[in-house]
Amino acid sequence: MAVEQVAGMHVSWPRGSGGRSSGNDAIKRIRETFATARAYMQAREADESTPFDAKWEGMIPVLKGELPVFIAANSESEISNAVAFADQENISCVIVGGSQADKCSELLKRNDVPVIISKVHRLPSGQDAAYDDAFTLPKRLQNAGVVFAISSGEGAANVRNLPFNAGTAAAFGLSSEDALKSITLSAAEILGVGDRLGSLTAGKDANVVIANGDILEVTTNVEMAFIGGSMVDLQSKHTLLYDKCMEKYRQMGVLNVPQ
Repeated sequence: MAVEQVAGMHVSWPRGSGGRSSGNDAIKRIRETFATARAYMQAREADESTPFDAKWEGMIPVLKGELPVFIAANSESEISNAVAFADQENISCVIVGGSQADKCSELLKRNDVPVIISKVHRLPSGQDAAYDDAFTLPKRLQNAGVVFAISSGEGAANVRNLPFNAGTAAAFGLSSEDALKSITLSAAEILGVGDRLGSLTAGKDANVVIANGDILEVTTNVEMAFIGGSMVDLQSKHTLLYDKCMEKYRQMGVLNVPQ
């Protein structure tokens, strides 16, 4: 959001959409919403005096294919139905979540639909799934030729664990380079800002971190960071508290560590 105020439209695909009446009713409402928005767009194009409606106006870039729809879907049936819906509406989409995306890999590849995996650190997608089902999903999608990125899941508090989600994917099949790409360049490209962010390339914004080890390892510490070419102050309440406690124990003689 700091780079692009609008990246796309978000839709939560109904759970149990394969047959439950509640799920089918929700899908019906989604279809009606898109039909109404399309009718509004056509009316505005035909007659500019058509009353302006911000709600439907906001959907026009989606209907024109200028912005994607990020569809939250996890099960095989949800993903298949969501992709079919996007195809019928002639809109571009990105699957978010995708815990069973590998079961729809041919469909996703054929329709050029990327996947944003909602965290690797989660339980398996089903009772019969292998213990490492979530850990190996990125590698399985890569093997199937599906474009993907890895996220840290819902909630801003989990963002700090993003590198370690990628690190786990690297421990279960992905190369370290591809794991790093899944949280940098691949994410930027899926969000439509790959020409500005995501890799150390001439002409892109200079966002760089310098660490004392493998950036995907929990034990690694970031020592310097630059955003837009400017150094970022890494001091926080956590580092201040650490320094305070270290100084206390130095004065007590418990630690013999130079200042």
